[in-house]
Amino acid sequence: PSLGDPVHYDDFHYPVEETAERAGANLPGCQSIGRAGTAVLVDSQTGSLSGPLREGDWFASWLVLAVDPATPFVALERNWDRWGLLAMVSPSQVLLSTRKGVGRLASILQPRFNLSDAYFSKVTASLEDVPMQIATGLAPDGEPTYAQVAATLAPQRDVVSVSNEADVVKFAVTHNGRVKCGSRGGEVQGGGITELQDCLLYTSPSPRDS
Repeated sequence: PSLGDPVHYDDFHYPVEETAERAGANLPGCQSIGRAGTAVLVDSQTGSLSGPLREGDWFASWLVLAVDPATPFVALERNWDRWGLLAMVSPSQVLLSTRKGVGRLASILQPRFNLSDAYFSKVTASLEDVPMQIATGLAPDGEPTYAQVAATLAPQRDVVSVSNEADVVKFAVTHNGRVKCGSRGGEVQGGGITELQDCLLYTSPSPRDS
């Protein structure tokens, strides 16, 4: 049977509107950089020139972060609601253009949770999978989506790491990119929950190699 068209799950880390916004970013070029720390930028679409710009000035939607006559380069920033671009341009070329995951601060909308004490008491005392029952009730066809399941769970500091019962050490990558590990030492009998700790990564050679 047909499962129908997939529904896009919005990812606020990589928003769906980014593709169209990036296509219209219009990163300006650099016409010249003066010794006094000013720069003249050029619109990459119309060819129009700016006046002398200093740190803190704007050209179209781009903010001048810095002007370095010695290198020389101009550092620029442009923010959309949920992401942004950083760039470094010189009179001869674009030196750098990189994405950043945070846009306008006023537009940051993180998920909000409204889980009461009664919810946690029921989840703790029940022998059934209460969150899944709630998520299933939210789904018209009884098959909850990822978003419906996530809406019934409390936010967590780290990513859950699931492994086989006999695996002593577990690894997980957190939302901020930090690698963590959890270990119950030599105990391998029975299940258990352990706190994920910061994992020290190193490259060889290292004193621990000897």
